[in-house]
This record gives sequence, C-alpha cells and structure tokens, in this order.
Amino acid sequence: MKKIISIIIPISIKKNTLNRLKRLEKNLHFFSNQKISSSFEIVIVDSSIYPFNKRIKNLSLRFKNYRYVYYTLENDIYSAAKARNYGVLHASSDYILFYDVDLVINETFIQNLFDDLKELEKQKNKFFIYPCLYLTEKYTKLIENINNINFNEIKESYLKGYNDKVLYLAVNTSTILVNTKHFINIGMYNENFKGHGYEDFELIHRLYINYTQYKIDEDYLIDFKTNFPAKYQGFRKYFSYLSLPNFFRDMYTIHLWHPRPLTNKYYKVRKHNQKYFLEYLKKDLKKYTDSKEKLLPYDKFINNLLVNYNIKDYSGLYKYNKSVTNTKPKNNIKRKLRKLILHPIDFFIDAFNNAFRKINEQRNI
Repeated sequence: MKKIISIIIPISIKKNTLNRLKRLEKNLHFFSNQKISSSFEIVIVDSSIYPFNKRIKNLSLRFKNYRYVYYTLENDIYSAAKARNYGVLHASSDYILFYDVDLVINETFIQNLFDDLKELEKQKNKFFIYPCLYLTEKYTKLIENINNINFNEIKESYLKGYNDKVLYLAVNTSTILVNTKHFINIGMYNENFKGHGYEDFELIHRLYINYTQYKIDEDYLIDFKTNFPAKYQGFRKYFSYLSLPNFFRDMYTIHLWHPRPLTNKYYKVRKHNQKYFLEYLKKDLKKYTDSKEKLLPYDKFINNLLVNYNIKDYSGLYKYNKSVTNTKPKNNIKRKLRKLILHPIDFFIDAFNNAFRKINEQRNI
C-alpha cells in the first residue's frame, strides 16, 4: 500500500546533543501509535557522526514504515536545506511534511492534517505552514518526559501574554505541508543556505508567489523580527495571512528548548544567510508587484482571528501581559546576549526601536 504522506525528519547528533535521540524515539512512538500510521512514511535523514549514526539507524529499524537514509556533510556547517532535499528524493509519497526532531504534536494535529491533504488534492500549488510555540528552558524540563502535554493550557498561556511557558510564537516555520511534485517543480530548498536561518523564508517565498494572487508592495522587503505577530512587518506579515490562521484551528507544533552555543558555526552564518536572502528577494520581487487584488489590512486580519477573544485579557499577539512585563525569563536574556555578541549593530538597533515602541505601546490596543 502506497503511503499518503512522507514526513521528513533531518537529524544530526553529537555527544553534547544526545537528548535528540530520545526526542526522535518519542516522535517515532507517537507516529507509530496513530490509528492511521499506515498512511505515514517517516524519512529520517541522518547526518550524525559515528557511533551516533549507528544508534539512530538501529532505532529506526525498530519501527514500521520508517526509512533511514544517511546524508554526508560536505563541510563542518550543517545544511538543513540539503538534508531536507535529500530526504524528499528518497520519499515515495505524493505529499511531504517537513518536521523537526525537537517538535511535539498531538492527535488533533494528525486528524486535521488529513483534512489539509484534501485541500492539497484540490489545489496542487497550495501549501500549509504550521506555527510553532517555542517553550522556555524551565518549562521544557518540566514537561519533556510527560506523555500527555496540555496543548490548550500552553496556547492559552501564550495568548494571555504570559512568558513562563512560551518564549514566543514562530508563525512562519519549516513545518510545511506540500505536494511533492510541486515542491520539486519550484526548485526544492535553495541549497546555497548553510547553517541556521532564512532557508525556510526563501522556500515560503517561492511557495507564496506560486499560490497567492495578492499584490506585493515594497514593504515586502522589510526584515523586521519581533516576538509579537500583530506587529509583523515585511515578508513575515505577508506569509502570516496564510500561516497564522492555522494556529487558531489548533494546527501548531510545540518546540522543546535546546541550547544554541555561541561557538557553533551553524548559528554564526545566519547574518550571511540573511544578506543572501534579502538580495535575492529584491531581485525577485519585481516580477510580482502587478497583481490587482489587495490583502485585507493587517490589523483587520488580526482582529478577525481574535474575534472570540477579549484583547484586554488576550494580549499575547501584541505584547506581554502587564503582570509579567518586568519578569522576562532567562531565555530572553540569553537571546539578547547572543545577539549582542554575534550581531552587535542589530542589537543596538533593536534596543532603540524597542525603546521607541514602549513610548507608543498603549496606542497598539
């Protein structure tokens, strides 16, 4: 029986990231225990060094419907783009879902996933992006070994603006569901991206322009990062029209915290990836600015998503809850320190912008 969907899971384990092996095993058990597990093909793309690659291969052999492939790194900087492409080339299903070993999903996600597949059958160039709640270090340690994670409690906490459980909501992620042939036809992942960052945005850009008929303005080129989706600008805002509604129909993932060492080259090349992406975007944008249909204004789009919520009580898309504004978790401090060391200019630009926004914060709601 041919599988309906191939789930691509790239993984690379070293001595200091052995916990990923446990996370992989937990995900494999989860997919195996689903009533519709026979519809899945899990493609594990392993780039781990010996003996960890042997352990991953042996683990995958314990489960049905799992395909183990080894992707050899060409240099010491890992490329998720190449690993995912390699996985797709070894997939046998009509549809693919890109997945991450640090993610957790629930049965509701699986049930809704097959509804989304029906939509892809109707429109081959359609795709789905599933947002992700990134958990704090403390809360990850608290729940990692719990089988029944309360997704609704975590979502509710985030929407109310609390930050003890969730660091932020990543709206446009690598967890993408797409027709396999369509993915290949548009050029797959751009393998010029190495290390961390922007390969997902570049892929989403090509998927986006091949699907939507909306007018793209010059503000599409803005690269503005914020923890609050209601304040998105640039390409993140455009992509959110397709991805953020999925969060409100419970089609989202949870990302378990893991350290990101400053000395790791994988994270140091993000700035280079950003420059490459923005230069490509500027050249490509000229082709797609003539569509006549305009998007709904972003503030109205956000208001429509929150129509069943009292914004005074559910401020998470806009800002932190007032009771926790001055008690940011350690993870936020670490992230700022990381940015100060790796990208000092960007750090001070953000500091200035944040100070300016605080002055006008009360006008946002």
